[in-house]
Amino acid sequence: MKNLFWFRRDLRLEDNVALYQSLLEGEQVLPVFIIEKDFISSLDTGSSKVHFLFDAVKKLAIQLNELNSKLIIRFGDPINEITNLIKEANIDTVYFNRNYEIYELQRDERFIYEITKAGYQVKTYKDQVVFEKNELDTDLDFVSYKKAWQKKIRVKDYKQNNFIDTNKFIKIDSNLLSLSPPSPDDYNFDFGAKYKEAGEKKALTIINESFDSKNFYYENNFFDFYSFISPYLHFGNLSVRQLIAKIKSIYRFTKRVDKNKLDQVIEQIIKNNYSSQLYNSKNNKIDFISEFSDLELNNDYKSFFIWCNGKTGYPIIDAAIIQLNQEGNINTNLKVLSAEFLVNILKIDRKLGKRYFIHKLIDSDYSIESGIWDNINSPELDLVKQSVKFDPKGDFIKKYIPELGLIPEKFIHNPYKMPINLQKKLAFIIGKNYPLPIVKLKEDIQKIDIVIEE
Repeated sequence: MKNLFWFRRDLRLEDNVALYQSLLEGEQVLPVFIIEKDFISSLDTGSSKVHFLFDAVKKLAIQLNELNSKLIIRFGDPINEITNLIKEANIDTVYFNRNYEIYELQRDERFIYEITKAGYQVKTYKDQVVFEKNELDTDLDFVSYKKAWQKKIRVKDYKQNNFIDTNKFIKIDSNLLSLSPPSPDDYNFDFGAKYKEAGEKKALTIINESFDSKNFYYENNFFDFYSFISPYLHFGNLSVRQLIAKIKSIYRFTKRVDKNKLDQVIEQIIKNNYSSQLYNSKNNKIDFISEFSDLELNNDYKSFFIWCNGKTGYPIIDAAIIQLNQEGNINTNLKVLSAEFLVNILKIDRKLGKRYFIHKLIDSDYSIESGIWDNINSPELDLVKQSVKFDPKGDFIKKYIPELGLIPEKFIHNPYKMPINLQKKLAFIIGKNYPLPIVKLKEDIQKIDIVIEE
């Protein structure tokens, strides 16, 4: 039997459920990746996401070449491209792992219908999440869901699938037509100097270097670990089982403080599992066009674009958005803080902020971003207090806003309060070298003059 494995958000060879099954059950396996036309043309697809995805595809193609095989890459609609490959390579069965975003569910429903109608077999598997909707009740509130998730999970739920006979992959000299591994500029996307390196090997290196028997740490102190590793989970350079197994294996060796960090990673896995499965229902399928077509016309778009460019005059917000814009990644707590500032302080429609984050983030999922943006409920935001709590000495702020590097620690969170004589002494004038605050943080928030450096 000749199988086709469709790589999607599972760009790895190790612990890949559907890939494992296709190799186990077939005599020969054709590895395929489709550059989806709808994905490339979507307004929600940003440069950081494309860069990471294409880098992961390139690394996967290299891995397969090292196994004397070849990743077949096509561009277009998956139904058309895979139908053509089925005929060209005499494929019997198509294998893939299930995805859970709304557009992915709609795509796969259409794909399965058309392929099976044409007389071919399709087999799908759970790989991306620990529990699917039918395994845990997603009608629960999150706290109840978390308790149920923790009660249900067993070693078998994060047991990894051992890799088997790689000689079954189609050989590198296959005459099947294939595109070269894609580059962002092939599709008019910027490279981005600070975007992350992708790939299975990089993901495994990160978790191996971030965990040891004595301590738990991560590469960048300005990220919580889950935010740092999330892009690799999003595109499947790393499986959720590999991450959970690693955490479970070192629990008994860590200090209490480190266990708290590990618990935070597990909680974020649960939260994302919950968000994706909560939307995994026909009743929750959303028309993207209609959702964003009812934005209020009286939105203050000038303030929105100032926020998008990290020019609000509040360093913690500006640094967070600059990090997002430069790297396509952002600390989870700062994501929430930035959202609260936009919605509760600037009074901008949350849909605009959600759409911006979906576009900019490497690892954006509609379900997960909705879980954050649709549940903002902190109207009394003490921004400076939160800034001090997150970044006590202003190290994060100074990294992403280097022009604030000479500002005394006392004023790093609110430079607009520096006395004018100190500003002159430092040759750093608020309103010229750094923006004045876009709003005053008082009960009756009043807009003040905005001065942005040309």
